[in-house]
Amino acid sequence: SKFSGADDILVICTDYQGNTKWSQIYDNGIKDKAYSLDLTPDGGFVVVGTVQESNFDVYIMKIDSFGRKLWDRTYGGSGHDEGVDIKLTQDNGFIISGFYDFYYKDITIYIINTDSLGVAVEENIISSPQQNCFAVTTRGNLRTRISFSLTQARQVSIDVYDLTGRSVSSPVEGYYPVGEHFIYWQAPLPGVYFFRIRTDQFEQSVKTQIF
Repeated sequence: SKFSGADDILVICTDYQGNTKWSQIYDNGIKDKAYSLDLTPDGGFVVVGTVQESNFDVYIMKIDSFGRKLWDRTYGGSGHDEGVDIKLTQDNGFIISGFYDFYYKDITIYIINTDSLGVAVEENIISSPQQNCFAVTTRGNLRTRISFSLTQARQVSIDVYDLTGRSVSSPVEGYYPVGEHFIYWQAPLPGVYFFRIRTDQFEQSVKTQIF
């Protein structure tokens, strides 16, 4: 939908005959897109897409059965990220699939698992076949599993930053062989952290909430 010169999200709820019960426009950023939604146990909906603020991020929004927004969340790195599909999980959380930084690099699949309030508990970036992978998984009690795989032996560094951009830790720095690798990292405090992996061939970042 076009609203105030920007692209906004339009949700229309109908009855079984297609008659409109309500419709609502949501203005969240410079450019907003919605691609999919799912029904939630409380009779409301969760919507997934992308929102542009300074850059494009995966965006989800929870609305009630009358279309009133209850909360929203964004996920992603510094590039162009989009959420394409969302499904309710057995623990009443959500699993989101989409693309990570796909306008500037080879297509990379982005999988996000969240709790019932949309807080990310696991984010996985899956590169195209024969490419490198990087994932950050929260384990509770401020503990996080950082994993990566390499198709060639490389010098690898992983740095952690807080929400202000301040460097918090550099848990990985060294030369690693081909294969899968992981470490556990303990956050000093709960909060949102950015994990950045760098080699001579690729660089990726993941944003994760740790609690």
